[in-house]
Amino acid sequence: MTSKIGVLACMIAFAGGGTAAGAAAAATSSPVAYIYVASQYMGTYHSRVVGFAADSNGQLTPIPGSPWADNLYWMAVNGTYLFGSDNILSDDGRQIFSYRIESNGALQYLGDTNIQHHGQGNDCNQGGFLVVDHTDRHLYQFVSDAMCEGDETGTYESWGINADTGLLGYLGTSSTASQYIQPPMMVAADNLYTYAVGCNLGVENITGYKKQTNGNLVDLQLIAPFPTGQPPVQGVQQCLWYATPDPTNHFAVAVSWGVGPSYPDQIATYAIDTTDGTVSTNSTYSNMPSVDVQTIDWLSMSPSGNLLAVAGRTAAGTGGLQIFNFNPDGQATENTGLLVNQEIDMCYWDNDNHLYAISTESNQLFVFTVTPTSAAQAPGSPYSISSPAALVVQPE
Repeated sequence: MTSKIGVLACMIAFAGGGTAAGAAAAATSSPVAYIYVASQYMGTYHSRVVGFAADSNGQLTPIPGSPWADNLYWMAVNGTYLFGSDNILSDDGRQIFSYRIESNGALQYLGDTNIQHHGQGNDCNQGGFLVVDHTDRHLYQFVSDAMCEGDETGTYESWGINADTGLLGYLGTSSTASQYIQPPMMVAADNLYTYAVGCNLGVENITGYKKQTNGNLVDLQLIAPFPTGQPPVQGVQQCLWYATPDPTNHFAVAVSWGVGPSYPDQIATYAIDTTDGTVSTNSTYSNMPSVDVQTIDWLSMSPSGNLLAVAGRTAAGTGGLQIFNFNPDGQATENTGLLVNQEIDMCYWDNDNHLYAISTESNQLFVFTVTPTSAAQAPGSPYSISSPAALVVQPE
């Protein structure tokens, strides 16, 4: 599987000479979110999980017991539990670990689930990105080497979450095994359809799935349109990367042309037909906005659906974070320029106008307070973390 995200690492140290005690003293309100960062403090396959509680101003305090010596990569939360795919070199991501989120945000290990040997054709699965649906009862995991051929074919496994134990029960594996799907997968607002986008050798794809009554995903055999038009250059390899949904059954997608710094990535808008899961777009090369980050590495929609966070890097290898206004009936429009000069790998929102973003390049976790009219770093931001490469946010 080709991934544009780095791998994990972590050590806690507050930027700007701050201390954990100082941050704890500054945080007086009840937490509005818990933030978990997987980081690679001793190399590629030696990860820890760092946890923070965010107050109403976006200032962070370490969660008691953090960091946890749990070798995780991708993570997902459902309000009660945290799930993490393992980052163990010899294991190939065969396990999903379950943790209870305690009342103070601390993690209590509950058990693990082996993702192989459950259904036909998944004996070689290597686990990746995790996402929970809107009911908090179903977990989906991207798996590579789905056909046991040692290649980059990918598909999605479906799991039921036991509400009492936090452990997982196998539901099924989607029928599509393709080189053209990559994480993350997004769950549409209606909670009936999910979509994954990807690209291989210039062949773009949006793969759609429909949830069955038990939560298992079935491939829609979707043929999705690509935005019309293209740059006036030769050798264009058009690609779709990353998708993020709004609350009204629309989603934003990163569009890449693969033709160099003169043609930065753009943002397309798609609409979902909730009767059959098909998708459509009015985006074109001419009307889609270009991004200042040049190459998009992650997209994240605000809970309200009116703001879109774009994370990535510039042609010079730096990059940053940029906010767009999202219009489901038209095209996104620029709200800010670059908010930081470091490459940003991943970002997520809470429900209180805070945006959390990690940079593996600069070993930092950024926190911004973002509204339609303003965007500013929260008190204490950024925080130093050794090689952060994945995070998840649990709003309270």
